[in-house]
Amino acid sequence: MKNVLLLLTVFLTVNLHAAVIKDTASVFFDTDKHNLQKEGVDALASVLDNIPVDADAGWVIHGHTDNRGSQDYNESLSRRRATEVRSFLISAGVDSALIRMDYYGETLPVAPNNAANNMKQNRRVELSVQWYQFESIEEMEAEWRPGSKSFELKPDRDTVIAGSQGTRILIESNAFVDDQGRSITESVNFQLTEALSMESFILNGLATMSGDHMLESGGMLKMEARTVSGQQVFIDPKRPLSVRVPTDSVRPRMQLFASDDGADWTKEGQKISDSLKIKMRPSPSYVLPKYIMPEYKPDLSTKPMRPRAPGYLKEPNEPRKESFVPKEKWFSKLTEKEKRSYFLKEYNQAYQEYLIDMEYYQRRLKDYRRDSIVYEKDKLYYKHDLAMWNQKIDQEKLNYEKSDEYIAALAERDSIIKEVSKEYREELRVWREKRDKLKQKAIEKMIALGYGNQSLLNDYAVSVNQLRWINIDRFYKQDMENAIQLAVTDKDDIPARVLIVFKDLNCVLPMYKNGDIYTQGKIPTTANGEIFAYRVRKGKAEMYHAPISEDGEMDLEFTRCLFVDIKTKMEEFNKDAQTAS
Repeated sequence: MKNVLLLLTVFLTVNLHAAVIKDTASVFFDTDKHNLQKEGVDALASVLDNIPVDADAGWVIHGHTDNRGSQDYNESLSRRRATEVRSFLISAGVDSALIRMDYYGETLPVAPNNAANNMKQNRRVELSVQWYQFESIEEMEAEWRPGSKSFELKPDRDTVIAGSQGTRILIESNAFVDDQGRSITESVNFQLTEALSMESFILNGLATMSGDHMLESGGMLKMEARTVSGQQVFIDPKRPLSVRVPTDSVRPRMQLFASDDGADWTKEGQKISDSLKIKMRPSPSYVLPKYIMPEYKPDLSTKPMRPRAPGYLKEPNEPRKESFVPKEKWFSKLTEKEKRSYFLKEYNQAYQEYLIDMEYYQRRLKDYRRDSIVYEKDKLYYKHDLAMWNQKIDQEKLNYEKSDEYIAALAERDSIIKEVSKEYREELRVWREKRDKLKQKAIEKMIALGYGNQSLLNDYAVSVNQLRWINIDRFYKQDMENAIQLAVTDKDDIPARVLIVFKDLNCVLPMYKNGDIYTQGKIPTTANGEIFAYRVRKGKAEMYHAPISEDGEMDLEFTRCLFVDIKTKMEEFNKDAQTAS
């Protein structure tokens, strides 16, 4: 039996602003083998020379096979190979909680299984490691933030530029002018920043708000331009830029918004549709008939009451002669002798009042300290009692939902939903069939006219005459009557990024700290939002995320994590948003 063939490829990159060390290793196996030989041990040990076992790193293992054998057997074999590498890392001292392992059998080959050498490449375990070292939130966000794309343009030519995320911008000749409206003649440096995902919203510090109104975003862009000599550039209003923003699904009622800083957006009055401009009735709406389900109503009189904090006790300020000023306006009109006499009289009176206030303060201070201790204890009791009460209510609700009354109502409702859903699906099928026919005709016409290929036509199309942040949005217009004022408590002084994320809406709202409380305007309770917060504490990552509570009162309870876990969470927001759209 041949020895296991193992090859190792290691890549090391270090960012000079923040240490980001990335290693990858590929371990190749002979047919039907999974145990590590000396070559494999030596190869994996060399990875550990670059990444200490106690590093704040994420270790990802993927097991694979060639296509010989059944799918079930190959899946099992790939799992055994991945497990072998995982066991080696754990025995070397890597925390098992930091290791992510998966196995794919024969489903992800890197080469066709049509030759012996290709099959050898597919019999592998891939190990990737990411070790991030940051000292601040800003350092971490700067490392992960997608870079802008720059273009040097000739202003006297029609130009189409393409962003790295699919944005297309048509710039007509002589569209660039100076502050006097005169055409720019020298080359122009044009910079495009694309923020088309939830992750990029967060990393660019963008919010989806217009005044007090929430927005559902279809993507944001920032455009900047200067001449190569540094002169500021403007857009000729008669030659606006034609911008196409890619989207997986065109949403109705979208409009163009603009902003200088990406935090607050102003409606520009330009309605947006897909760039094909197909004229047909809107897509059918899925509307459920009103059906009131019986609800369990807990006895709120038994809910524990939140303890009240003792009133704030402020120590009186002792009046000082050198800074004391009598209150009467006519004081300045007295003679110097009268002033001295009146000053002493007023100062002595103020000092006597201070002594009285100080005596009262000293009497109250003992009570205040006692009340503060009691309040802190009451808060602990309250938190415990509230958890027990919620647990009791949850159990009572579960019991109620098992009752004959509730089950009968649920069956009736499901029957209605099934019938309505069937009608809706048929209506939507007919509508989509008609839309696709019209769309295909429009695509064929546009391609014939030279406007681009089919992949560029399913976009939002806007005209822009200012170089700043733009946003494809619509106002969130759902029921706000039951909106709540959110208050998130964080008594630490460590800087944190605290956000409200609505994945279904492509909406991110930053929260702002006032004292110990992070706040934001009123938040809808029906929009499936969650709090997402992260910070860097002594070079270590900490994260918190939880659904918004019903009463709007929450405490930030950060837990240690990997830096890569924070980035993974941001990427999950992207996937969830794409699914919702």
